[in-house]
Amino acid sequence: MRIRFAELALPLLLTVGLIGCGEHKGATTEDASRQTAATSARTSGSKGADPCSLLEPKEVAAVIGALAGPPYRTHDASEDNEPADGGDTCVYETSDFRTLRLAVIWQDGAVALKAITIPMRLLSGGGDDAANGPELKAAKTLLPGGVQIAGEWDEASSMGCCQIYALRGDSLVTFDYRGWRADTTAAVGLLNKALLRLDQPLPINGNLGNDAARKHAELRPTRKPACELLERAEIESIVGPLLADPKPASSDGNSCAIRFTQAEPKESPLKDAPEEFKSMLGSFTGGKTGLVAGPVDTAISVLWRGGFRRLNDSAQVSGAVTGSMTGAPGMPTRKEGPVSGGPWDEAGQNGLEFVAVKKDVAISIDTPPMLSEEQIELRRRLVARAIAKI
Repeated sequence: MRIRFAELALPLLLTVGLIGCGEHKGATTEDASRQTAATSARTSGSKGADPCSLLEPKEVAAVIGALAGPPYRTHDASEDNEPADGGDTCVYETSDFRTLRLAVIWQDGAVALKAITIPMRLLSGGGDDAANGPELKAAKTLLPGGVQIAGEWDEASSMGCCQIYALRGDSLVTFDYRGWRADTTAAVGLLNKALLRLDQPLPINGNLGNDAARKHAELRPTRKPACELLERAEIESIVGPLLADPKPASSDGNSCAIRFTQAEPKESPLKDAPEEFKSMLGSFTGGKTGLVAGPVDTAISVLWRGGFRRLNDSAQVSGAVTGSMTGAPGMPTRKEGPVSGGPWDEAGQNGLEFVAVKKDVAISIDTPPMLSEEQIELRRRLVARAIAKI
């Protein structure tokens, strides 16, 4: 049964307002949590042991695939995994630049874990005095994404997808597998091996892998402005005539704005609505509802390092924002999750955007919740054309 346009008008406008507000809030919370974790790690004591001494490289390779070289060291706050002699985080990297990161706070781990989980306690209602708020822990078990997993820790906490903070004795191990894939069961298997070696680390020197890591980094795709990935004719072959030349949408050149006329979806519930209402809705939303034809702006964005991490982070942020929109009047059915069959290593569709990754380079495009599947597919084709050139 078709819904009349009058029944949709107010909910649609409210939904559009939620999109922008929710996205900003989710990203801010995630950034604050990670900054707290990094600060805690830097200010905690250390016995000076090597973070690469808790896992055998062959153990890691058996789970994530052949490594590009020996494990190497980087700084805990470095999201680019740049090799750093004496760094307090160990990186395991495959030939296609997937990564696992392991960091250890050898002493005062309990204090560090409490500091790391402050943002989570705030969100759970701990108030301003978060240090005395409710404990967010699961002794001997962890519940990431609703899956109960036992571990060799005394206490553990997870943050989004995919980071685990595991306390054993007085040491805290941070296991970050966002740069690999969202396979918590396999990740915990490796983490358990690391925890059992805290008292007797392996004779591994992570600094010896730094030179090999620098050479491997030279094989990464060459950076270029996002607007140079696709020529205007290529874009028009997919979306039709553009209303303006593509232009940079960010100061660093990593985002390219595209303006075109978006067609009304075949099954739009507003198909019979007055043209005046359609025009008003299109003008107010800038085409984000996808329910009416008209000019629309989108952008292709490129992240040249950390693409696999970006894919996992995007899915988490989107889930937090779009969950409240489920069941809203006029909301199209959205097929979310992994997307196969493209010129990428891995890709995913969520409620806010489509992200594809190749050689750790992520290319994304916005797909607001009200877009139809046919409108989303058009945008995914733009990403596919661009990432094929990486």
